[in-house]
Amino acid sequence: MKLSFLFIFALVLVAGCEDISDTIHNYVPNKPEPSVHVFNADPRRTYAAAKTALEQIGFHYVSGGPATGRLYAISDVSAGDSQGSSHQYTLTATFHALIDGSGTDVTLNLTEVIEADTQKHQGMGTEAGLKDTALVNIYYRAIAQNLGLTYER
Repeated sequence: MKLSFLFIFALVLVAGCEDISDTIHNYVPNKPEPSVHVFNADPRRTYAAAKTALEQIGFHYVSGGPATGRLYAISDVSAGDSQGSSHQYTLTATFHALIDGSGTDVTLNLTEVIEADTQKHQGMGTEAGLKDTALVNIYYRAIAQNLGLTYER
């Protein structure tokens, strides 16, 4: 009886861990509202242009696809402001067709991951959301160029 109770308790405990870890993983302190821009192209074409634009801004594709309407990418890791520190940027974009079919709504979230001491605390970075940075406009402009459109803020 004790063994079955412990087994059921362990199953319940493990079943809830995925939701908790997802919540913790997706939590970014002071996360700003995402940046949104509409492109006059269908979602698949806009996704392809956005994926191509990653290389133009120095990011590397990680995951996502046009069917899911999500794109996740990271920048190279570069030296931070102090010795032994590093930082990296992450980019998450979502693509939604407008109701009237006239274009695609692209929602962009950028974060900066800073690791204060890469020698002693590997993998212990802090993440902060970015908004109103030049990188947002540069990325949107690269998408527009890949679509053959002009970018207007």
